[in-house]
Amino acid sequence: MNIVKLKAQEIIHYYGSDFEDFETETREVEINLEEIELGELETDKALSKNIIKTSKMLIELTDENTRYVTDNLVRRPTFEVNGGIKLALKKGARVKEAKLFNLFFRFYNRKFDGYNTKALMVRPRNINEEWIILLPEDTEKAIEEEKGIFREYIEKLVFQGSLDTDFQNMVVEGYKFLTPNERCAQTLMHEFGHILQWRMYDYLDIKGETEQEFIANQYIWFLSSSYLLNVSKRVPNFETLSPEDKVYFSKECLVEDYRIYLNWKYFSDKIILPSKYAYRGDFADSKLMWEGLSIMEQMLKPAIEGKVGMRQMKKASSEKEYSLKDIKNQLDSLEYKADWIPGTSKLSEQHILADLESLGLNIKSEKRAYTTV
Repeated sequence: MNIVKLKAQEIIHYYGSDFEDFETETREVEINLEEIELGELETDKALSKNIIKTSKMLIELTDENTRYVTDNLVRRPTFEVNGGIKLALKKGARVKEAKLFNLFFRFYNRKFDGYNTKALMVRPRNINEEWIILLPEDTEKAIEEEKGIFREYIEKLVFQGSLDTDFQNMVVEGYKFLTPNERCAQTLMHEFGHILQWRMYDYLDIKGETEQEFIANQYIWFLSSSYLLNVSKRVPNFETLSPEDKVYFSKECLVEDYRIYLNWKYFSDKIILPSKYAYRGDFADSKLMWEGLSIMEQMLKPAIEGKVGMRQMKKASSEKEYSLKDIKNQLDSLEYKADWIPGTSKLSEQHILADLESLGLNIKSEKRAYTTV
């Protein structure tokens, strides 16, 4: 094995009842993979005492076929993570309810993509916890890259004469707040949104005996809450996606709307960054974003208000946040499929019926309605 040492940082203590007097204590974990097989970590009591306590995350995420990258990475500095936690908490994302890890390496296996992602939300298999895992990133570089991608699409809409200039001005104002701490907070808020999303799955009993049934029940939630239609106007040629990908985009838009909602409530008039997944529709007609925020708030309301407790079911799960560059490539592919006017949707009843049929559901006899809207 070429990789010798893996390092991670676990945020293990939060100090101070006041956000202004906020600090965290961190513990670094180092494991020599040439000397210790992951299986041994689960059985050796001495190693358990000194290593497993702080590295169970590695056992959960990695296996013998995992590929690692440790070179030429920019690790997130402790001040950025601490500052991000502080800002996320101020805005109402209760990230202290999750275990937080800051990795100094990237990894990839058949279960997890830690190569191309900014962060992961994980509900582990054998531990009744919720984790937010930050991956290495040069945050200042990422901020400039994101601004460039948004600017490119703004220029396209200006040329087409379809830019919502009030929304553009709001976005530009938000850029003034984009320090590395603030950008880290946005990622933490996004991932905590996934935690709330999964708590609602617990609360509404959205599950399935098979993966197809689970996708179907998620699809029904987004459909019956009217969120599916909202997203279909904000994502290019949404109707061409498979039912599974419609659920994927809906989940990601939902937690991005949660992140934006927290910013808007905190600043009163700023969103900091537009939705990574829905910005193409939102830049053309920001009413779609406000509608999405309103629906999202109702969908997640019990979890946002803390009326839905922490993780209830045993189902393991994970969600990942891709970089805006990767999402842009996905959206480009969708937009190239057919002519699309940003802010409009071709999603029809026929598309929905076909999706439900492909998921094994008959809408005429379907009685389930997972919704809080």
